[in-house]
Amino acid sequence: MRTADEIPAALQEKIMALPYIQESRLNKNGLTIKSNTPQQALLELVSILQQNNISIISLSAGMDNLEQVFLALTGTTLRE
Repeated sequence: MRTADEIPAALQEKIMALPYIQESRLNKNGLTIKSNTPQQALLELVSILQQNNISIISLSAGMDNLEQVFLALTGTTLRE
């Protein structure tokens, strides 16, 4: 998810505390979350962002690819 404004650290902590979100991280492209129940997580996330006047520029959903799994397991990318 990319947002028009930067997501403050305190708000990221609030997002991470949501019961539907297992992992949340800020990166250069925006916010990445992992959830076993993405529909509920998305509803909660959009609500929190709206309450804090943060606009969503783009949103994508999908499953981890092989490189993302490798990074999660090893802590390094395939190119390092």
